[in-house]
Amino acid sequence: MEPSLYRIGWLWESNRISVASEHIATAIVQYVMIRLFEYAGSPHPDQRALVTGVRGEQHQVGGMMIADMFALHHWDVRFLGTDIPENAILDSVQEFLPNLVAISTTMLFNVRQVRDLIAKCRNIVPAARVIVGGAIFRADPSLYQEVCADGFAPNVKTAASLFAKS
Repeated sequence: MEPSLYRIGWLWESNRISVASEHIATAIVQYVMIRLFEYAGSPHPDQRALVTGVRGEQHQVGGMMIADMFALHHWDVRFLGTDIPENAILDSVQEFLPNLVAISTTMLFNVRQVRDLIAKCRNIVPAARVIVGGAIFRADPSLYQEVCADGFAPNVKTAASLFAKS
């Protein structure tokens, strides 16, 4: 599904399809993802992942794919979605106490928020691993270090290998 969405995004950016066509493709992918949960088992109580996007972030399918991948590998997952106020994210971190926090963003103007959020999450759950993903991190793979994340997941496969180490 991931390569298909990259292609859809490219078609939209190059003005070859409309935003309506892009949204239809996204809805189809979300439907397929939901159907995968028929194969999910019970979550392991010691593996908790919180997946979110920061305020202003509008792209949620990538984060949803990561959250679903965690759930299919028996993690207890909280997917907050995107465009979430920082205080709501931090309240969720305080309540859930995740072992892993995954933050997705696509736009450069959100990077400062990601860095600030990571610092505040570390104050609440110092031992949690933090990974980031999204288009801006794919454009600059070293950017994850500047925001003080433990890793960068350019795709679902890499996220799987990163969380397996936690």
